[in-house]
Amino acid sequence: MKIYRFEELKFDLRIGREIDFKYNGIQYSITHNPTGYWFFGNDTKKIYEKICELDNKDKLIDYVKGKEIEEMTIENIFDDGLLDGWSIF
Repeated sequence: MKIYRFEELKFDLRIGREIDFKYNGIQYSITHNPTGYWFFGNDTKKIYEKICELDNKDKLIDYVKGKEIEEMTIENIFDDGLLDGWSIF
């Protein structure tokens, strides 16, 4: 599988794309909804955090870059090729 780097993720989020990814067997998502907000979700545990308004891309990117999962930042998870799988929509 091709390594999907954090720079690619940033680009895709800035143009409004959403992502599902799996890390250490747990499914996560970065999505938006009709209320106009971005969310970070642990889809396995059904836990979702509101990140910011849909048009605040700088805040979205800062959040995603610094967000830690099991003591690893999302940026490092992507750049180190640690994903179990991912999909963009």
